[in-house]
Amino acid sequence: MQTMIDHFFEQLNQDNIRYCHFKSNAFLHEAFEGTSDFDLLLDKRDFCAFEDITREYGAKRRQSTFNATYEATENYLIYDSETERTFHL
Repeated sequence: MQTMIDHFFEQLNQDNIRYCHFKSNAFLHEAFEGTSDFDLLLDKRDFCAFEDITREYGAKRRQSTFNATYEATENYLIYDSETERTFHL
């Protein structure tokens, strides 16, 4: 069974959004389970299209809870009501 986050990434791929998962792939399975986050690096030329897709999936932009913020870094939460999981991008 595919989850909302599976469909989200399919949409990114279908729309030719240039992105990659970076840092460590050791916890990628956990990210798809909603217990870890996705660290995505986007081509800045695709950022507006990426934001459009996040809105389609009901993602909410959130501020970092840490004291330090990083330039050109965004945080999004997507809630999947079917699985009752929240995904952090």
